[in-house]
Amino acid sequence: MNEWKKLSRDCERSAQKLRDSGYLRGCVNRAYYAAYSAATMLLLANGYTPGARREGPPHGDVLDMTGRVTSIPADRLDIISQKMRTLYKMRLDADYFAKRTIDARMAQASLLICRSVLKELGVT
Repeated sequence: MNEWKKLSRDCERSAQKLRDSGYLRGCVNRAYYAAYSAATMLLLANGYTPGARREGPPHGDVLDMTGRVTSIPADRLDIISQKMRTLYKMRLDADYFAKRTIDARMAQASLLICRSVLKELGVT
């Protein structure tokens, strides 16, 4: 579990450095993966078992943790899942749609959402 927490922190720091250096697409990507790593830590702590040859869950299991996590009240979990879905959509835009504009405002928003998820999940 500590590996996922460490990875989450590392990705969040990388996202900040990428934003500060003007690599906005990379910032959005790392912000999502910081939150993904924190959510993975939570899922594993709640007994989730990844599929064969995987260390972590597929994105769909992270985007909707309802029924997979019992250590967080359902209403809070819904909010976290919504933030994860927002970050995931932002990452898809940044990684797969070259014509979409990823500006400083979007990069900063991804960092703020990421940090909110990390705080909710006890990483920061």
